Amino acid sequence: MSSQSWLNQFKIAIIDKDIQKMSELNSLMPKFETIEQIYEAQAYIKQAIQLITNQQSKLSENMAKIQKTKKFLNS
Repeated sequence: MSSQSWLNQFKIAIIDKDIQKMSELNSLMPKFETIEQIYEAQAYIKQAIQLITNQQSKLSENMAKIQKTKKFLNS
């Protein structure tokens, strides 16, 4: 896979919020041809990290709500 193709696919994965695809692409990261591509990949990876962190926070909040509901129903 070319570095430009990887960048395009990673960008699409971020737009689609497809964490599974981001993970797959992360393991297939090519050697980049230019410093600009390196900076672009770095920016996308930062966005992916932020997206994953936000998803984890939402999941934690939802789990806490479920636990509170379960506790209420069991009382």
